[in-house]
Amino acid sequence: MCRSLFECHKLLFSTLLTHRILNGNNDINNEEWRYLLAGPSGEVHIPENPTKWIQENSWPDFYRQIHGVSQLEILKEFEKKFIENDEEFKVIFESNTPHLEPIPYFNDTLNEFQKILILKIIRPDKVIPAVQSWITNSIGQQYILAPSFELAKCFKDSNQMTPLLIILSSGSDPVTDFLKFAEE
Repeated sequence: MCRSLFECHKLLFSTLLTHRILNGNNDINNEEWRYLLAGPSGEVHIPENPTKWIQENSWPDFYRQIHGVSQLEILKEFEKKFIENDEEFKVIFESNTPHLEPIPYFNDTLNEFQKILILKIIRPDKVIPAVQSWITNSIGQQYILAPSFELAKCFKDSNQMTPLLIILSSGSDPVTDFLKFAEE
């Protein structure tokens, strides 16, 4: 299966697989899953920006996310804690590895998936490494590593009714690999 997916779809496939496994074991909250996928909904009154580190033009979206995640049972105190202690959350914002930082006030009560919800607010650019870590810790590292392309294995999987299709990207030249394989 992994050989037939495009590289950009492999993480999505592994994320959905992890969710299905955890959901089948009742180890994931579907409301939290929906929040990760869809984000906050509805109108929200945006208060004045209490922080010095969040830009004014970013604050409305930032606050919508904070307010939205606070609607989840496990994070109902998040909005209050964030507004009152924003400097403690700034550590995550400024970190080079924010997905490895502890979540102030909530670190001991949140599981790895729930921490991704907080990371999505503060550092959305680092959600992918956090999701990869969640997949690795939930079902194994083999689900995020791409298998190496081996023409011999692919050829064994093909037959007259199941052809071997290779989609070339710009700059790739498989001719020498094909010739070497044909000689073998």
